[in-house]
Amino acid sequence: MDGAADGSALRLLLHCYRCQAMYKWAGNVAEDAEKTLCEEPGASKLLLSRAELQLAQGGGSAAEPAEAQRRFRKLDLPGYEGLALLVRARQELAQGVLGAPAAVEWASDAVEAFQVDGHSHGLGRALLLLAEAQWALQDPKADHTVAKALEVFKWCGDERWQAHTLQQMAVWSWKDLPHLAVQHAEAALFLWKKHSCSLLREAQLAEVLCAAYLRLQEPEVALRSVRSCLNRAREAGDRNIEGHMMYAAISANQALQGLEAACQAADTAAMIFQDVGNRNMELAVLLAKCEAQLGSSAKDALDTAKQAVALVQEAGMEKEEAAGLAWAQLAAVQTAQEEFNAARKGMQAAIEAFQSAGQRSRVARAKMQQAEIFVRMKDMTLAGPVILEARRIYQDLGDLKGEASALMMLSRVQLARDPKKAMRAAEWASELYRQTGDQVSWADALILLSQAALAGVSQGHFAPELLPALQAAQDALAIAKHLEEHLLAAYAHLALARVQVVARPLLKEAWQNSVQACELFSLASSASGLGCGLEVQAIALHHLEYKREAAEAWQKAKEAYRQAGDQESAARCDQTLHEMGASKAATQAPAPEEQLMQLEPLMPLALKEPKRERKEIQDLSLLHGEDLVMAQLTKIMQDLGVDDIEMDEGLMSAGMTSRAAVQLRSEMEQTFGNLRIPGTLAFDHPSIRSIAGWMAENTDLVAG
Repeated sequence: MDGAADGSALRLLLHCYRCQAMYKWAGNVAEDAEKTLCEEPGASKLLLSRAELQLAQGGGSAAEPAEAQRRFRKLDLPGYEGLALLVRARQELAQGVLGAPAAVEWASDAVEAFQVDGHSHGLGRALLLLAEAQWALQDPKADHTVAKALEVFKWCGDERWQAHTLQQMAVWSWKDLPHLAVQHAEAALFLWKKHSCSLLREAQLAEVLCAAYLRLQEPEVALRSVRSCLNRAREAGDRNIEGHMMYAAISANQALQGLEAACQAADTAAMIFQDVGNRNMELAVLLAKCEAQLGSSAKDALDTAKQAVALVQEAGMEKEEAAGLAWAQLAAVQTAQEEFNAARKGMQAAIEAFQSAGQRSRVARAKMQQAEIFVRMKDMTLAGPVILEARRIYQDLGDLKGEASALMMLSRVQLARDPKKAMRAAEWASELYRQTGDQVSWADALILLSQAALAGVSQGHFAPELLPALQAAQDALAIAKHLEEHLLAAYAHLALARVQVVARPLLKEAWQNSVQACELFSLASSASGLGCGLEVQAIALHHLEYKREAAEAWQKAKEAYRQAGDQESAARCDQTLHEMGASKAATQAPAPEEQLMQLEPLMPLALKEPKRERKEIQDLSLLHGEDLVMAQLTKIMQDLGVDDIEMDEGLMSAGMTSRAAVQLRSEMEQTFGNLRIPGTLAFDHPSIRSIAGWMAENTDLVAG
């Protein structure tokens, strides 16, 4: 079959035009070819090329790639079917989170098609697109999928696609894993330079490196990462990239030289974007400048925020996403200045702009900010319904982290009003964070769950909830230690101490945990955390009858609170010291716990759980497949001291400690024949059934 009838030469020509953004030429060629190319598979290839061209221009219907896929399947051309599926997946992903589930489906089908065809390059592209869709859904599998894509491109020897994949990995990881983002970005930059990358590629990576180094608190290196690209842009006369580099340098300049340097960089960037007519980036610069000013000069921040709103109105962008961003920033500044009525109006304007632009995710975030304004106004009756509206939007979008954040705020709002509801919201949030693999937020939710349960105890609503409060704080501490997150561990120690301090049998443990919390808060230079830790320490010492040491701890807590600017807490400590001095002869100790979450002192509860009967393990010789594996895992758990655990029960909730989690890994490797077990298995798969499921996916041990 010759190249004309096959359509391969035409596809190559259209591909070249598309890559050079010569869309008009490509459209003319495709239109002419459509009149003459009627034979298969050439006609189907032309249909696919037209769909790819429309996608590159930001449009196109779903009908053409769907028809192309159907034809290629009929022609038994799985490689081309995979290419059509990639177009369908990319179209869905262009819709954001709403289209991500369908994108996952089409990209997964593309992976299968390329595997059947033996098309390694296509397989890598399909895996990368699948990872993008998974990342949009906050699916933890995205990391594994993108790593597989990188492996495929390495096997193919395609360094350009390796660089593209590494760059994508850097973009995804700079916020949460900045060290990893730096490695990925530098590796991508090295590969791109080997192939004479464009200045645009270098600029994109320079922005990522700058952001990652700022997260690592290395502003000098962050600024250095944009300077070379800035100089190249000036030499090439590329004003747009020059503006982007100045924009990236705003935060680095602020960290190194202060607010004035940051404002100078912002003014230069704004002037450049104004000259080139890029109103969206001009607005982005104003918002960044406002954010920098907010911590130092509230009046200047307010003026800059008003300037951003004026820019939006002048440019006729009132119904665009940009307008929502400007109004939201103005409302944030007004909230910081306690101009709550003005902030309410501004945030409502932001919500309306986001709704007009169809930005539902932005609407949800704006509603969360609106709820925060109501909280600052102490109007919880208005805050609750707004948070629930935000949660519903996140649910519709399938945004688990967004929904969890809404539940966290809802729990805090309900903490004093209805501890039972607060506890339930925190439980849901912790489960959602666990599902997304966000262990830091999972621990945060557990700490909040502990506080909610404790609030219920303090109000006498449901005293049995003291045990869940204790367990949640212990689980949060286990996660923090596993992650080696010292500040998180400080808050977990503090949460645990606050639970323990209300019961006489655990006062010594409360004192020990509060001491550990204070040490970690001191290392983190957190004056407010140190003050709270010292206050809990003082309460424990006071009820342990160490009156002098308790008074010293309250005095130190007062000083720490003053250093943190928390005059209300400092005054509370001062009042307690005054009352202690006035009642030295009193036989009844005061109840300082009421100053912390209004706790009732010394709840008369038995804090130790009743010992559960050990379940008899079934005869393993009678079991096979998944049942056998779960029975073996149950036996291992009992050997580690975790008795009577259900198949779906959380390991931490059943009493597993972080040390036992390490032992579990060793025992499993011995029991299942030197199986390689990840160190985080007990945290990533926190139940026996979940571990068995992991083994089913990664080994053949569970096969019947």
